[in-house]
Amino acid sequence: MHYRFCSLPWAILITMTLAAVPLMAQERLSENRLDPRFADTPMITDPFDFSLGGFLIDLNTSAAIGGSSGLGSVIRLEELLGLDANQSLLRLGFRWDFAHRHSIGLVWFSISRSSTGHFDEYVDFVDLRFIGDYASDFDVDFYGLEYRYSLINNNRVDAGFAAGINTFDLFGALEGEAHTIGDTPSEPIIEYQREEASFIAPVPGLGIFLDYALTKKLIISSGFQLFDLSIGDYDGRFIDSRVTLDWFFSRHFAVGGGLAATDIQVVYTGDDPYRIDYSYSGVLIHVRGSF
Repeated sequence: MHYRFCSLPWAILITMTLAAVPLMAQERLSENRLDPRFADTPMITDPFDFSLGGFLIDLNTSAAIGGSSGLGSVIRLEELLGLDANQSLLRLGFRWDFAHRHSIGLVWFSISRSSTGHFDEYVDFVDLRFIGDYASDFDVDFYGLEYRYSLINNNRVDAGFAAGINTFDLFGALEGEAHTIGDTPSEPIIEYQREEASFIAPVPGLGIFLDYALTKKLIISSGFQLFDLSIGDYDGRFIDSRVTLDWFFSRHFAVGGGLAATDIQVVYTGDDPYRIDYSYSGVLIHVRGSF
């Protein structure tokens, strides 16, 4: 897994998010003194908020999806298959403060890509070995569930720790001229075939969050999560960061945007093994409601 810490999105996101730590420490000292200037502040004092908008992202993906014969070839989807690296998609978010200091959040978006081309060399995918003309489909549905515990909530600042499960529902299909892996290489039986694979990859994350009211109409929000877990046949690594700025043109509604980036690796070596290296970064643009 190669985390691209030196890229501009990561540099901005991590710097702004980690800058929240001294602010959290400072505000912690006065957390019991509610700031009357920021009473009734959107997002921070409201129990519900939701966002609906677009996510303009740049993708970098490699995958190895195996079958009975093993893991198979590592396929760089954007390079080898010609899948479009730049995508615009719908993103939905929701948060509920269900008790003092406790809240849960949900995020969903979906990516669907397809391509056609020609393999000059053999490519293994599940139990087939492809050569020549091909067509591909690769889809991802992302579901994020996050629990937040507020160390500070004093009308102006809501900050603390976060833990989440980030689930990637993946589907891949490749069709074209292929033969079964294990056929005699000198005399393979080649015919037009299709191979599909789908699986769910849950990746946990732990981190911090900060919602800060610059004014009662201008709210900055940031979060940072990471995790590295290896259990049995499963190995997962995850890093995620985001920062957004919302302007509330009325008491309950805002327009906003920001940056977000995610980098994951998931490896499963049991039956039907797979390996996914998946990273994306981009710009968020949304409308938000807070009640």
